Amino acid sequence: MDPQAALESDAEAQIAAATTPNPPKVQGDIELGDLAGRIDGGYQPLAVAPRAKYPRLNMSKEALVGAVKEIVTLARSGDAEGSFDGYKALFTRPDFTANRPEDMRQALKLLILAKRTGPKSEKLIEAHRAAIAPLTDMVSKHNEPEDYEMLGICHLLIGNEKAAANMFQEGLTLERAKNAGSDLCGRLMTRVSSL
Repeated sequence: MDPQAALESDAEAQIAAATTPNPPKVQGDIELGDLAGRIDGGYQPLAVAPRAKYPRLNMSKEALVGAVKEIVTLARSGDAEGSFDGYKALFTRPDFTANRPEDMRQALKLLILAKRTGPKSEKLIEAHRAAIAPLTDMVSKHNEPEDYEMLGICHLLIGNEKAAANMFQEGLTLERAKNAGSDLCGRLMTRVSSL
């Protein structure tokens, strides 16, 4: 075997060993990087992380709706803990934040604004903790009062009362400027006064 072919074969083996447990089944889904540096009078291929030959796919609205339907079905069947796991998995997906803000907001509301009684389970708390990242992203990009309310509720549930109070106050300030007589304004005033 010639030296160049041996180097390429070795680089391909190293890349294959470094791939994820479930790589995409696409022929030629791994690329080698550019040639880098001369070694013993020849070029050695520089191995880089595997890259798919297709762009990263975003979560479609249909996929989001399907995931939410599965979660709601779990909750309605009495498997609240399973639904909390589902929400956590949904909110931590990297492509969740690629959805339209209105669609993300609807999914987040189903968990965060639901009426609950009794003690808070660890899975419920973890699902709310998972919602903090997408909500923080939404607040920074869209500055909507209802997002501040939901982010405040998440912080309150995980025990961060100071952050919750700040979120509720910011949401109240924004909503008062928009519509001081709204239901949201009333809810935020109640939340601010209770902390």
